[in-house]
Amino acid sequence: MWKSICFVLFGLGALSEDSGQSIVILKQTFTIQGETSVGDFNCSYELDQKNTVNINSDPDGNSSVQYVIPSDAFGCHNFLLNRDFKKTIKAKEHKDIRIEIFGITRTQNHYMCNLRIKLAGREKVYMDTPLRTTAKCIQGSLIVQFSEFDLKPPKKFGGLVKVKEDIKISIALNIVQ
Repeated sequence: MWKSICFVLFGLGALSEDSGQSIVILKQTFTIQGETSVGDFNCSYELDQKNTVNINSDPDGNSSVQYVIPSDAFGCHNFLLNRDFKKTIKAKEHKDIRIEIFGITRTQNHYMCNLRIKLAGREKVYMDTPLRTTAKCIQGSLIVQFSEFDLKPPKKFGGLVKVKEDIKISIALNIVQ
């Protein structure tokens, strides 16, 4: 199964390679994107939560950031898509989605992180996830399958409209140093 990670960390300054350096996260945007047989969907949630996370730090330090997102808070820009998305991720049974970003490291111009996602009651960990960098951001994308979280892509109109198995999970963290 193909996996890569895409986090877009829009930076307001460049990060140094110093051990124990921290970044301050001011705003977060979480997005889940997918494709259907008739078009794409894009469901997102924005959060203004200030966090500080250390880079290249030991695991006992402040080296992770955790988010609890209400499952029914994702907006898909259409009330029918909102309803179907919430049903697909079992929002009534599982009231929140948990995302933890931990073990962020930098060696020269390469960033890595670990990611823990709990969706629909199922938790998955993605270790040593590479992140690409530019002068002001760190970028990437995580492609997962519904089946990894014991979810089934929805079908509508007797199977005429189907959602593809792959979904893209993106995170945008507005940061300062």
